[in-house]
Amino acid sequence: MSSALLARVGLGRIAAVVCALAAAGFVVLMIFDLGETAPGMPMAPRPVAALGALAAAVLIFLIRERTRPALLITTLVALLIMAAGSAAAIPYTGLMMIIMTIGLVTQASGPFVLDPPVITMITHLVTAIAAFLGGAWLLGRWRAARGLCPSCGRVEASVQPGRSRWVPILAAVAVVGALPYGLLKLAWAVGLRIGLPGHSFDSVSFASPGFGDTAALTGLSIVASVLMGLRLRQRLVRLGLIIVGTVGSFMLVPVGVIGAVIGLIPAALGLRQIGDAEIAGWAYAVVYGSFAVWGVGLCLLTIHYARGTRPDCRTHRATAAADAGRLEPVAPNPA
Repeated sequence: MSSALLARVGLGRIAAVVCALAAAGFVVLMIFDLGETAPGMPMAPRPVAALGALAAAVLIFLIRERTRPALLITTLVALLIMAAGSAAAIPYTGLMMIIMTIGLVTQASGPFVLDPPVITMITHLVTAIAAFLGGAWLLGRWRAARGLCPSCGRVEASVQPGRSRWVPILAAVAVVGALPYGLLKLAWAVGLRIGLPGHSFDSVSFASPGFGDTAALTGLSIVASVLMGLRLRQRLVRLGLIIVGTVGSFMLVPVGVIGAVIGLIPAALGLRQIGDAEIAGWAYAVVYGSFAVWGVGLCLLTIHYARGTRPDCRTHRATAAADAGRLEPVAPNPA
């Protein structure tokens, strides 16, 4: 195969630049001591995240075509350190941007104060993009080191259609995991006060930011999960489903896992109490338990669906054809 394609130099340069931008963003947050979009959530200190992002940028830029395991592992560690500075904030940042956008359209008010630090939001989003690009580049280098196509990870361009038994099972898990949260949010949006002992949500309506919109997003995730469970293969439909699954996983898995670790598990062990005067403890448990099951199910579903419905690799075929064209024809044996 072409060494240029194997090296994925173009993607590497882009990933290095975005990692450098993430490092600069963390430095700006430190210098101006800007607030956090998700205060109280466990994240790597900003200096540590900045160093991780800078190290990732330098390593990705310098590695180029080399595939030494030690270099790849070091780059992975740097990317993880960078991501740790934003992972817990990404779900809130993404959801806040969606809620703010919908709020601008509906002009409805709600109980949530939507005044996040814009530079902090941008830094977290850039970090998420940097982690994604860096991970994609690193995956390509790892595949190249194993002699596989860096684009598809296969030896052959074609693949037999997969019929993984896990796809419908994971689709069911993702749907069942989403339903408790979606139904609870829908109930609150239409005026039911289930699990709301206080009065902060008395004026909430379906148009209020953070209620009807999140219920609608939950419905979108359920529809996408069902369609992935049906293993639809049409190119644009497949791309759309993978995008929904990927974005949903980024938003759900961190907050679900963190909520379970620092909230639900300690509460189950009697080490702490969850809930407050406005939201009952069982409602918190439903929300974060739903996030955990839903997020993990959707993430695994998206992975299995994407792998099981992969089309023929165009890059693979083009590279193989180019390499074949460079081979000199062998003269026939006159004997």
